[in-house]
Amino acid sequence: MSLPPGLSQGQFDNALSEFRTAVGNDWVFTIDEHIAMYKDYFSPLQNTEAQPIPSAAVAPDSVEELKVVLRVANDYQIPLWTISTGKNYGYGGPDSRVNGSVIVDLKRMNRILELNEEHAYALVEPGVSTYDLWREIRRRGYRLWTDGPSPAYASIIGNTLERGAGYGLLGERAAAQCGMEVVLANGDVMRTGMGANSNAETWQQYKYGLGPYVDGMFSQSNLGIVTKMGIWLIPEPPAFRSAEVYVSGHEDIIPMIDTLRPLRLSNVIANSATASTNQGGHIEGAQGPGGGAGGGPNVDGGHAPGLPGWRARLGFYGYDRVVEANWEQVQDEFASAIPSATFHSSRFAAPYNPDEMLTESKLAAGIPSFQEAPIWNHGGTFVSMVMPFTGADYWDFLQTYDGLYQEYGMRYMGGPLHFHAPRSLMTLAGVPLSSTDNAVNERAMALCENLIRVSGEKGWSEYRTPLVFMDNAMESFDFNDHALRRFHETLKDTLDPNGILSPGKNGVWPQRLREERA
Repeated sequence: MSLPPGLSQGQFDNALSEFRTAVGNDWVFTIDEHIAMYKDYFSPLQNTEAQPIPSAAVAPDSVEELKVVLRVANDYQIPLWTISTGKNYGYGGPDSRVNGSVIVDLKRMNRILELNEEHAYALVEPGVSTYDLWREIRRRGYRLWTDGPSPAYASIIGNTLERGAGYGLLGERAAAQCGMEVVLANGDVMRTGMGANSNAETWQQYKYGLGPYVDGMFSQSNLGIVTKMGIWLIPEPPAFRSAEVYVSGHEDIIPMIDTLRPLRLSNVIANSATASTNQGGHIEGAQGPGGGAGGGPNVDGGHAPGLPGWRARLGFYGYDRVVEANWEQVQDEFASAIPSATFHSSRFAAPYNPDEMLTESKLAAGIPSFQEAPIWNHGGTFVSMVMPFTGADYWDFLQTYDGLYQEYGMRYMGGPLHFHAPRSLMTLAGVPLSSTDNAVNERAMALCENLIRVSGEKGWSEYRTPLVFMDNAMESFDFNDHALRRFHETLKDTLDPNGILSPGKNGVWPQRLREERA
């Protein structure tokens, strides 16, 4: 255990006593066995003195308990690090950025506060997972779909705030968020959007309220703690077709992307489609894990070893005639652009039986999966990028990244390429780690830092980043002497003058700890 910066053991013991009074003795964790659960076992800093070690963890059960925790942290200037369930694996898990931080674990705040079938929304607390919500929908017999992450144990609020991407009709999860309750650093409780009107019945139906739209300030941020969130759901469609398009040539990814773009823009393909190589997302011969939800069957296209073909996973939803017409149109478009393309699909109709679906179909239908990406079989970290929605841009990305990997004795390992939005591409690079060999992890860190630097120079910036690379990623947002970061820091110093909330998250440091960035 490490002490919070600037505190003596006696001062910290007094603070722990006040935490215990607030949340109960059983919900303040200080012994090594418990603290070990709040370390990131996928961190490149694992087994080194550089990895932050929490001083304690506190698990409040209510907003009132959380307010007391914040009051104590302000009194003693203790840095906190807030997690929903701590399962943000690959991006930091339950770990913090400042040594000696107290983890605020919101797992006990796990209530589904409202589930509305008529208007297709839910209001949840941070400890509610995608599986929890899906199971409750099934228990009530509601004809609603979720669109959660895989694996399904992830927090709905945590994943949405981190702007995670899915596979179904609401794959851009941040766009499906509507209304928040936020506890600010000083303990003040605020509701955003229509929830600011105590009598409003449209908190989860209309996002914006009156005046500046502030919900985004609490996404990927350290300006407040979100304790309630509205999330839109999907009315169960009468028909659903899960489909795949296969192309055999490695360079076929270029026309595949350029064919997908107008289909996404026109909403013929409405879901968060993905593409991956037929070898699971990485170049053959790469050491370590691939990415995504697993590879598909290999397509024999006669291409050279190490240059796999690709498959795109699509979903079609709605009335049967519309579903079939859209699928036929997609096949026509791909057959025209890539004559060697092949197709596979499965049709399902309401009421849906999850046991009849394979994992890929379940994900596109919003059915939670506990399947983990292969990277977790080895341990790894990510660099996650956004780039223009063109085949040429992605091809440039592939060549650039594979070249950088080769400088470190590896080959590029990618996750699925996400078409979660119709105007941009999102993809990631996986880098393997070792639980025993620090040299492997040092090499991984050097590669990731180089990937982020080169990507910034090319205009590909990270949309989400592991803790250890947060400052590197924010550095790439450099317009006008990092005006965006300076704006973030102005907000941070105003709303959290003692700098207690998740200092350093995404490269935003409070004034008193700003030298940590250097």
